[in-house]
Amino acid sequence: MELVYLWVEDYKNIEKNGFNFSPRFKCEFKYEYDENNKLKDNCELIIDYNKEYINIFPDNLNITAIVGENGSGKSSILDLLLNRYLNKNKLFFIYYQNNKLHFSGVSNRRSIDVKDSVTLNISINDFLNIVDDTKIVYYSNILNEADHVLPSVVKGHYLAKSINISTSYILDQNKTIETEFNVVNVRPKTGFDKIYRSYRIQQIQMALLAIKNTSEESFNPPFNIPDKIIIKNVNLKNLFIKFKEDFKENFEKKAFKELLDILEKSNSSEEIFSNYVKMNLILSLILENKDSPNLKKLLRDIINVKTLTSLEYFYENAKRELTNPHYLMNYSEFFDKADKLLREIEKFPKKISNGYEIELSIKDNEFDFLEIYERLIQQSEYFWDFNWRGLSSGEEVFLYQFSRFYFLRKNFKEDENLNLKIKRKEVKNLIWLIDEGEGNLHPEWQKRYINYLIEFFSKNFTQNIHIILTSHSPFIISDLPKENVIFLEKGEQLNPFEDGKQTFGANIHTLLSHGFFMKEGLMGEFAKDKINQVYNFISRKDTIFIKTKEEAQNIINLIGEPMLKKELQFLYDKEFEIDDIDKQIREHEEAIEKLKSKKKKND
Repeated sequence: MELVYLWVEDYKNIEKNGFNFSPRFKCEFKYEYDENNKLKDNCELIIDYNKEYINIFPDNLNITAIVGENGSGKSSILDLLLNRYLNKNKLFFIYYQNNKLHFSGVSNRRSIDVKDSVTLNISINDFLNIVDDTKIVYYSNILNEADHVLPSVVKGHYLAKSINISTSYILDQNKTIETEFNVVNVRPKTGFDKIYRSYRIQQIQMALLAIKNTSEESFNPPFNIPDKIIIKNVNLKNLFIKFKEDFKENFEKKAFKELLDILEKSNSSEEIFSNYVKMNLILSLILENKDSPNLKKLLRDIINVKTLTSLEYFYENAKRELTNPHYLMNYSEFFDKADKLLREIEKFPKKISNGYEIELSIKDNEFDFLEIYERLIQQSEYFWDFNWRGLSSGEEVFLYQFSRFYFLRKNFKEDENLNLKIKRKEVKNLIWLIDEGEGNLHPEWQKRYINYLIEFFSKNFTQNIHIILTSHSPFIISDLPKENVIFLEKGEQLNPFEDGKQTFGANIHTLLSHGFFMKEGLMGEFAKDKINQVYNFISRKDTIFIKTKEEAQNIINLIGEPMLKKELQFLYDKEFEIDDIDKQIREHEEAIEKLKSKKKKND
């Protein structure tokens, strides 16, 4: 299945425009309106069949890129593909499946065989025919309010069932997580820090799933996959500071000092690690529910310097007090999870760094405790920091993106919103929307991004897949024929590569100046202004910014573009009558610097 064409009457910054997604066909909709500005029925649709079409991708895969400056309409097109539009908007889709063109949103046409160019008359209705055996998957790591869940009352008809795995959407889902205690007039709030921590744990779980369940053939990113993960206890002193601020009246400074002393007297690093967890569990639970009158009342009983003999007693005392059925607030569920977590900690390696940090092998651990921990931090503050061993922030972004894709591939969830099934049957077609997937990656990885997408999807998915991605990177365009690129300017599809010019394998500078409509050149504005100031100084047009010959010469020396530097130097020498000796000295100095650089490379 392949998306061929989308026409939109009016949506955000798109007005009466059509977009071609497939190199197999080129469509043009000749719309007409009556005297009441209503779209007429039986408007003309021209479909040109590309007889010279050659697929350079695997048989089950096609890729279309949408490029353009900010505000050009890239996100609007993704919105429409993901069904974020109202019923009143007129639009229609054409897609290619089983050697036929199929129409959605058209009342008088369902499907046709096309082996040549054809002209049709079509009428648009307000209903989209649902594409069978197809799901739309949307990914974006950009925090965008539009990616949040829309109320059902504002959703229009949709082209296919969709799955949203964008960062904003997942975070939005986590907002609904609240602690559910049997409490009168007390309901703890879930702050963004906790939402983010919960989201991060889910990310880690998906990444672990991908790493543990794949071979190098199916999941092979352009860096070494981490084999270990580090878990570090949060500093208790910061927690005590919060206590001091939130419980000024009940703050027992002596009691906390006693707790720290007991902690330091633990016999082993394993004990210290476990005791840190116990203290964090209790203290963070109290902080999270600090508005409860019961907790204020019980605080002195829980933290009682007279009865503290060990941290084990501290934990058990708190547990006993907070699960007492005589009180309105009962934390039995919390302590059930806490006890499970502590039992999981017993399985950790014996060697723990100073009692604060452990290093777990991904291969040798199941990480079942992560789900327990994720639920616990909804009822308390977080107490662990997680880090991958030897993974940079860019590598982490890459790992999380593709592990999210892999998560769907394995159908780990029964929820149809999180798997590739419809009515328990695996779908045959996928439209995969990726919003600036390469955005946080180094240019070297941007160069590899399309190649890795092709490699990953061809090895891990058997469905027919049409990847539609937005991008600001010229490297993306250089990997695609121009027929696979939608160039946008102010909501309209343009063709900046006419006269036989191509994007595939093209020079990056050409792609930047044409594909991204950079009309003012490729030089940075600051550098361009400085160079113009030098030129104006030399030509005596303006001496406000550059005041001396030495200053002008220093800027000329900095210029990296050889031809521009040479021309400016020529004008400078001519204007200020620089004699041949000075020129020769400068040329010899430049030659010496080149030789030094060459020698350094050889060494």
